[in-house]
Amino acid sequence: MARVIIPRGEFQDEFDRLCEQYNHYYWAVAWAGMGFRAVNTLHRNRSKIDQIVFGLTFSHTSPAFIKKFQDEDAIHYTMAGSGTFHPKVFLFEDDEGNWELLVGSVNFTYAAFTRNTEAAVLLSSATDSVENMTQVKEWIAHEWEVAKPLKPWQIKKYEASAKKKRSISGVLMHVWSIVTLRRFRSRLHK
Repeated sequence: MARVIIPRGEFQDEFDRLCEQYNHYYWAVAWAGMGFRAVNTLHRNRSKIDQIVFGLTFSHTSPAFIKKFQDEDAIHYTMAGSGTFHPKVFLFEDDEGNWELLVGSVNFTYAAFTRNTEAAVLLSSATDSVENMTQVKEWIAHEWEVAKPLKPWQIKKYEASAKKKRSISGVLMHVWSIVTLRRFRSRLHK
């Protein structure tokens, strides 16, 4: 039977357990960040990465993350051709055919693992069909083939683009905050 994982700390603990227990990682995740425990867990277990795909849409994947894992050929990045690459799928497998699959709203980011209200469902070989796992694994393999590792010049270009977008979004967020605060204050005085 699938298990729903909601509390922030429970997800991080479950994630650490899966990383330690299994020796093959197949993931497709919209965004990756830095500054939280799971990054160190992944780095420590990087030899277990078989196929991981992260999205670059909206420059939400941290350039620091890309640099930290730039020598990992099993990590690919994608700019979805149309639409947004937005999955949150973490498949863990061992050599004996045991597997567990986390599917939900959780990106591989500090906010998702520590602050946001997120949810995930944990499926496993003990209770779910191997067909589900096989279908997910084949889909991740396809996305991984379409995506590519980044070359150093691409990382630099992405980093400059991400910095520019963050600067612009920071200004927009500041303006939005001022406008929202003014609207709130005007409603209080009515």
